[in-house]
Amino acid sequence: MKKILATILMLGALALPYFSVTASGFEAAKNSLQSAGNEAYGDTAESSLPTVVGTVVNSFLAVMGIVLTIIIIRGGFMYMTAGGESGQTEKAKKWIINGIVGLIIVLLAYALSTFVIDRLIEATTNSVPKAAK
Repeated sequence: MKKILATILMLGALALPYFSVTASGFEAAKNSLQSAGNEAYGDTAESSLPTVVGTVVNSFLAVMGIVLTIIIIRGGFMYMTAGGESGQTEKAKKWIINGIVGLIIVLLAYALSTFVIDRLIEATTNSVPKAAK
Protein backbone atom coordinates (compact mmCIF):
# COMPACT_ATOMS: atom_id res chain seq x y z
CA MET A 1 0.00 0.00 0.00
CA LYS A 2 2.84 2.38 0.86
CA LYS A 3 4.53 1.70 -2.48
CA ILE A 4 1.34 2.49 -4.38
CA LEU A 5 0.84 5.70 -2.41
CA ALA A 6 4.48 6.72 -2.97
CA THR A 7 4.14 6.01 -6.70
CA ILE A 8 0.97 8.09 -6.95
CA LEU A 9 2.60 10.97 -5.07
CA MET A 10 5.70 10.84 -7.30
CA LEU A 11 3.60 10.84 -10.48
CA GLY A 12 1.52 13.70 -9.11
CA ALA A 13 4.65 15.70 -8.32
CA LEU A 14 5.94 15.08 -11.85
CA ALA A 15 2.61 16.18 -13.34
CA LEU A 16 2.41 19.49 -11.43
CA PRO A 17 4.65 21.47 -13.82
CA TYR A 18 2.48 20.33 -16.73
CA PHE A 19 -0.64 21.79 -15.16
CA SER A 20 1.04 25.09 -14.29
CA VAL A 21 2.34 25.52 -17.85
CA THR A 22 -1.06 24.70 -19.32
CA ALA A 23 -2.78 27.12 -16.98
CA SER A 24 -0.63 30.06 -18.04
CA GLY A 25 -0.61 29.03 -21.67
CA PHE A 26 2.10 27.64 -23.85
CA GLU A 27 2.70 30.95 -25.63
CA ALA A 28 3.53 32.75 -22.39
CA ALA A 29 5.93 29.98 -21.40
CA LYS A 30 7.57 30.11 -24.83
CA ASN A 31 7.96 33.89 -24.65
CA SER A 32 9.51 33.78 -21.19
CA LEU A 33 11.94 31.03 -22.21
CA GLN A 34 12.88 32.92 -25.35
CA SER A 35 13.52 36.15 -23.43
CA ALA A 36 15.61 34.26 -20.85
CA GLY A 37 17.62 32.66 -23.64
CA ASN A 38 18.12 36.01 -25.34
CA GLU A 39 19.37 37.52 -22.08
CA ALA A 40 21.76 34.65 -21.45
CA TYR A 41 23.10 34.04 -24.95
CA GLY A 42 22.02 37.06 -26.98
CA ASP A 43 19.59 37.10 -29.85
CA THR A 44 20.78 34.56 -32.38
CA ALA A 45 20.21 34.68 -36.09
CA GLU A 46 19.21 31.64 -38.09
CA SER A 47 22.12 29.33 -38.81
CA SER A 48 23.19 28.22 -42.24
CA LEU A 49 23.24 24.56 -43.26
CA PRO A 50 27.04 24.16 -42.97
CA THR A 51 26.93 25.61 -39.46
CA VAL A 52 24.20 23.20 -38.37
CA VAL A 53 26.00 20.23 -39.95
CA GLY A 54 29.22 21.30 -38.24
CA THR A 55 27.50 21.49 -34.88
CA VAL A 56 25.96 18.03 -35.31
CA VAL A 57 29.25 16.46 -36.45
CA ASN A 58 31.24 18.08 -33.64
CA SER A 59 28.65 16.99 -31.07
CA PHE A 60 28.78 13.41 -32.36
CA LEU A 61 32.58 13.40 -32.23
CA ALA A 62 32.50 14.80 -28.68
CA VAL A 63 30.20 11.98 -27.57
CA MET A 64 32.48 9.45 -29.27
CA GLY A 65 35.46 10.94 -27.42
CA ILE A 66 33.65 10.53 -24.11
CA VAL A 67 32.72 6.92 -24.92
CA LEU A 68 36.29 6.08 -25.90
CA THR A 69 37.63 7.69 -22.73
CA ILE A 70 35.25 5.51 -20.73
CA ILE A 71 36.54 2.47 -22.65
CA ILE A 72 40.12 3.38 -21.72
CA ILE A 73 39.13 3.82 -18.07
CA ARG A 74 37.31 0.47 -18.11
CA GLY A 75 40.40 -1.19 -19.58
CA GLY A 76 42.50 0.34 -16.82
CA PHE A 77 40.07 -0.92 -14.21
CA MET A 78 40.16 -4.39 -15.75
CA TYR A 79 43.96 -4.30 -15.71
CA MET A 80 44.07 -3.21 -12.07
CA THR A 81 41.64 -5.94 -10.98
CA ALA A 82 43.14 -8.73 -13.11
CA GLY A 83 45.04 -10.08 -10.14
CA GLY A 84 48.01 -11.19 -12.22
CA GLU A 85 46.03 -13.48 -14.52
CA SER A 86 47.69 -13.27 -17.92
CA GLY A 87 44.43 -13.76 -19.85
CA GLN A 88 42.72 -10.92 -18.03
CA THR A 89 45.69 -8.56 -18.35
CA GLU A 90 45.93 -9.21 -22.10
CA LYS A 91 42.21 -8.55 -22.47
CA ALA A 92 42.56 -5.31 -20.49
CA LYS A 93 45.54 -4.21 -22.60
CA LYS A 94 43.49 -4.77 -25.75
CA TRP A 95 40.69 -2.60 -24.35
CA ILE A 96 43.16 0.18 -23.54
CA ILE A 97 44.94 0.00 -26.91
CA ASN A 98 41.65 -0.08 -28.84
CA GLY A 99 40.37 2.88 -26.84
CA ILE A 100 43.53 4.89 -27.54
CA VAL A 101 43.43 4.06 -31.26
CA GLY A 102 39.76 5.04 -31.40
CA LEU A 103 40.46 8.28 -29.57
CA ILE A 104 43.24 9.15 -32.03
CA ILE A 105 40.87 8.45 -34.95
CA VAL A 106 38.17 10.65 -33.40
CA LEU A 107 40.65 13.49 -32.81
CA LEU A 108 41.83 13.31 -36.42
CA ALA A 109 38.21 13.21 -37.63
CA TYR A 110 37.46 16.26 -35.48
CA ALA A 111 40.39 18.17 -36.96
CA LEU A 112 39.44 17.21 -40.51
CA SER A 113 35.74 17.97 -40.08
CA THR A 114 36.49 21.33 -38.47
CA PHE A 115 38.73 22.26 -41.39
CA VAL A 116 36.22 21.14 -44.04
CA ILE A 117 33.22 22.75 -42.36
CA ASP A 118 35.09 26.03 -41.87
CA ARG A 119 35.97 26.07 -45.56
CA LEU A 120 32.31 25.35 -46.43
CA ILE A 121 31.12 28.20 -44.24
CA GLU A 122 33.71 30.49 -45.76
CA ALA A 123 32.75 29.49 -49.31
CA THR A 124 28.98 29.77 -48.86
CA THR A 125 28.87 32.97 -46.81
CA ASN A 126 30.84 36.17 -46.69
CA SER A 127 31.93 35.63 -43.11
CA VAL A 128 35.01 34.06 -41.60
CA PRO A 129 34.31 31.02 -39.36
CA LYS A 130 34.70 31.36 -35.58
CA ALA A 131 37.74 29.08 -35.50
CA ALA A 132 39.63 31.25 -37.99
CA LYS A 133 39.11 34.54 -36.10
